[in-house]
Parts: sequence; C-alpha cells; structure tokens
Amino acid sequence: MKTFDVGLKEELRWSRFFHERGVPVLVSQDLLRKRGLGQVDVCFFKKERGRIILKLIEVKSSPHTFFSQKQRRRLLGACSFLSKVFNVPSSLSLCIPTGF
Repeated sequence: MKTFDVGLKEELRWSRFFHERGVPVLVSQDLLRKRGLGQVDVCFFKKERGRIILKLIEVKSSPHTFFSQKQRRRLLGACSFLSKVFNVPSSLSLCIPTGF
C-alpha cells in the first residue's frame, strides 16, 4: 500500500475516534494555506473541566515521524489563529499509529 493511502487510512481512523468525543469542525485548508499556516488533519470542540476547548490533531502514518520545526511552527500558528476565530483556548496533539 502506498504511503499516501496508509496516511489517509490512519487519518480517517483517528477522525472517527475523535469526532465521536466532541463536535467536529471543518477547517478550510485553502484559508490556512493562504495565511501561511499548517493544514489541520482533525479538529473538534471538546468540553474539558467545564470549558469548551478546540483540539487540533496532527495524524502521522508512521510511528517514527515527528514535527519538523517548520511544521510545528505552522501548526501552532493554525492553533492560535483558530483560537482567535472561535474565541476559545486550543491545543495541538500528535497521533501516531498503534500496532507496529
């Protein structure tokens, strides 16, 4: 299976998992790209400790991958931008595949 297919499959799996635990948010990748921000794999609202927070998830298809400094900066920029748009705190998480 191609890396792209594996990545898409992993993203769909995590998307189902997280969207069952909160309210899914559809984020325009074009809008983020135009602002020089990172593209979001999974995004949803979740209630934690009595307050609503925006969770952004970056899905990796290999357990040996990590954020490059550039990717981390762009994703944190997306986090900050979306926090301001929705006027809620946000957090960024990394999901790696299990079962390797």
